[in-house]
Amino acid sequence: MMRSIVLVAMLFAAAASASEMRYPAAGAPAVIVKVPDGWTAKEAEGKFLAASADGTTTLTIAIVPYTGTLDALATETLAASGIAVAPTLDDRHGVSFFDLNREGYWWPLEGAGPGGKMVAFADLMLADGKALTGLMISPDRDGPGFHAGLHMLDGLKPAP
Repeated sequence: MMRSIVLVAMLFAAAASASEMRYPAAGAPAVIVKVPDGWTAKEAEGKFLAASADGTTTLTIAIVPYTGTLDALATETLAASGIAVAPTLDDRHGVSFFDLNREGYWWPLEGAGPGGKMVAFADLMLADGKALTGLMISPDRDGPGFHAGLHMLDGLKPAP
């Protein structure tokens, strides 16, 4: 009986910790990402990669060395990701990442992704010449995957 209780407690602890992930796993600066139930997430190729349960919405977060402007970073990152639409100042919105105590930008780009999918891109400068980028591709801006991805970006917290 005691083994069953210990096993159940361990399973609950694992499930609770699975909803948050530190990216990058080691080093600084780093963030804590809350991963929604049903999503998969991993660190690969130096990036945080997440996908909705049905695979239709993806989110990529990267922390990269950067000293240029956030507008230039957006253009470079989107182009490197194969997004053909260049972001414009008209598309740009200021955003506060309150828990990170940083200001940044986000660009909602309708139909800019593969197959006409919705693209949302965010970037902000971190300390020590590093920047954080977030690129989400989703079928549309109304579905649960899009909103869950936005909450992942909005809920970023600094890692200890």
